[in-house]
Amino acid sequence: MSALRAYLDSLIPDALREPLDIYFRSRVLVSMSLWITLTLFPFLLVRGLWQGFDHPYTISIMFVISILMITPRVLEMFASLAIGGGFMIFSLTLATILMCVFDGGIYSPTVFWFPLLPLFGIFFAGFRFGFFIAGLLSIATLVFLLSEGSTWIQPGIVETPYLKYLYFGSVISIGGILFILVYLFTEWQRAATQELYEASMAKNEFLSGVSHELRTPLNAIMGFSEVLQKGYAGELNEQQEEQVGYIMEGSEHLLGLVDELLDISAIESGRVDFQPTRLEALPVIHACLKVVESAAQTKGINLTAGRLEEVEFVVDEVKFKQILINLLSNALKFTDPGGRVTCQSYRDAGNLVIMVSDTGRGIPAEAQEKIFEKFYQAQRSMTEKSEGSGLGLFISKTFAGLHGGDLRLSASGDSGSSFELVLPLDGDVRDGETARKR
Repeated sequence: MSALRAYLDSLIPDALREPLDIYFRSRVLVSMSLWITLTLFPFLLVRGLWQGFDHPYTISIMFVISILMITPRVLEMFASLAIGGGFMIFSLTLATILMCVFDGGIYSPTVFWFPLLPLFGIFFAGFRFGFFIAGLLSIATLVFLLSEGSTWIQPGIVETPYLKYLYFGSVISIGGILFILVYLFTEWQRAATQELYEASMAKNEFLSGVSHELRTPLNAIMGFSEVLQKGYAGELNEQQEEQVGYIMEGSEHLLGLVDELLDISAIESGRVDFQPTRLEALPVIHACLKVVESAAQTKGINLTAGRLEEVEFVVDEVKFKQILINLLSNALKFTDPGGRVTCQSYRDAGNLVIMVSDTGRGIPAEAQEKIFEKFYQAQRSMTEKSEGSGLGLFISKTFAGLHGGDLRLSASGDSGSSFELVLPLDGDVRDGETARKR
């Protein structure tokens, strides 16, 4: 099989080896030309022995074999799949019409090819060419039907003992082509999957490398900005303090985006650092609330801790904090000044459920099914400009899944939105994995 594959590849010019779909269709073309040639030789022998090798039908078969044999050469000469495939299909169309004329018209075994030729025309040379071939064959079929019994259509082989062999030969030829298509499509799918995987890995490596490179100058910017902000390099006036604050705010925002790129790269490459341990829920939740407290005060939003149940649970502390802080930050971002953001937790059937609710503008109905998709950003109003990368909720839901839990939108409307983070209380931490391995 490898030798045959190498031979087929040798018939395809270098210009048609990329992209992958062109390469796949070129392989189908050369495979078809060789297969039909092989199946036509016994067909030619049977017809030649019965009717003579000088019969017009037999000569038509020789013509078809010649077309098929030079098709790879045409493909190589023009380095164009449309030209090579169009040449073969158009020539075969004319040949099949002539063969029907010399073999009983609509009753010829060659009619088996009529439905396939337009499909292959589309496959190799595009829809317009395929429809053109379909038009030619439709006209030919109509003429054969209207001319049934005419003298210009030669009698077929309906009454001869060779009929079953010829029909069987047509079926074998068509079946072989379908097998070739299935086999090559499977190979193409495997190659396409591998190509996508390699491209994804290369993208992840690039994102990871770039993100790490960005962190170094960002840390320097934030470090020196903090030095200026705290007055270690001299007192700043009010305008300078405001401007340094903008630098710190922008740097922190950019650092958050870089961290999200690192997370998405780790997720897609399957290299997430996941280290679950048994923790008390309340201290971790209060720590997350403390992180966003300043932002809530600055925006004039009432950040409250509702019912918080004291429980122990198995969790990767870093990932859990990232999920909860992201939910709280999103709630603050989409809540107007004077609004309220509430965080509460409770036990439910062996799970810890943490609910983050806000009194914001809600999520549009058409966006509720998409908010957990990668890079998707839902605008809460027509005048609102989305901020961020659109990765936060996707990463948070993925991290929840790593714990064997889930993150879902439980409610959203004019009075605000509520997200529920559901995490199992008991997980297997012996090898650094949780319930997701069960």
